This record gives sequence, C-alpha cells and structure tokens, in this order.
Amino acid sequence: MFFFRVKRPFDTLDNQISVLSLIVAALAVFVGPVVSWAVAREQIRNARLLMSQQIVGPMRQAWINTLRQKIAEFLSSALHYSVAGFDERSDAEYQRLTLLEQEIVLTVNPNEADHQELIQVMSTLLRSLSRGVSMPDEGFLAAHDRLTGLAQGILKTEWNRVRDGV
Repeated sequence: MFFFRVKRPFDTLDNQISVLSLIVAALAVFVGPVVSWAVAREQIRNARLLMSQQIVGPMRQAWINTLRQKIAEFLSSALHYSVAGFDERSDAEYQRLTLLEQEIVLTVNPNEADHQELIQVMSTLLRSLSRGVSMPDEGFLAAHDRLTGLAQGILKTEWNRVRDGV
C-alpha cells in the first residue's frame, strides 16, 4: 500500500521561520513601547533627582544657613538682653529681637509641626523677656534651651534633606 504523506503547514523549516518571525514582530509591536515607556520614566526620575541636587540643593542650603544665622542671633541677643542689667536694656535691643523673631517666622515652614513649635517657643522666650526681670528666670532659661534643641533638630533634618536630594 502506498501512503501519501500530507504536508502540514509547520512541517517545513520555511514555514516555521515565517511563524516565528510573525511572533517576534508582534512582540516588538506590543512589548517595545512598554519597555520604552519604562526607560523614559526612569530617565525622567533621574533628571529630577539631578535637578534637585544641582538647583534645589544649593538653594535649600542657603536657606538653612540663613535660618541658622537668624536663630543664633536671636538666641544670643535674647540671652544678652536677659542678663544685661535692667538699666542697660534699650528699646532698640528689644525691637531687634522682635525683628529677628519675625524674620524667623517668615523663614520657617508653617505646615511642619517642629517649625510651629519653634515659633511658639520663640514667642514664649520673648514674652519672658518683656516682663522686665533683671535676671533670667526659669521660664526664660527653659525656653532658651528648648529653642536651641528645636533649632538643632530642624537644621539637622533639613541638612539630611539636602544631602539625600529630597
């Protein structure tokens, strides 16, 4: 008996190559854009990080330096005003303290809890000076120490943000 062999479409190498070529082309059409999109998204993220480090970082560092200077000046002036004899105090010194307080208030972020607390402690410290006592009282000293600690914490947090590029 003579058997006829029927050729199937995938039996020949040419047919197999044709089908594989179609599969590869279909994958390229559908997978290629997804891969391109993922790569583009990563490039945008890297560009933003680089911008943050090169542009925002120095601006934030300048802001930190200004805040540090203003707080240090406020603390030292308040301490001097507090320990100065009552006769040696002047309205100009107290006015300078209130000016520094307002500059700091306008410099910090009112939406952050530790910055709000810094403002409250500064206000407490300033109120304790306006009572007219000749020597620093416990309220002043506690507020002075608390303000120093808060300022250190805020400055450290902000420095970490600059360092990490956040």
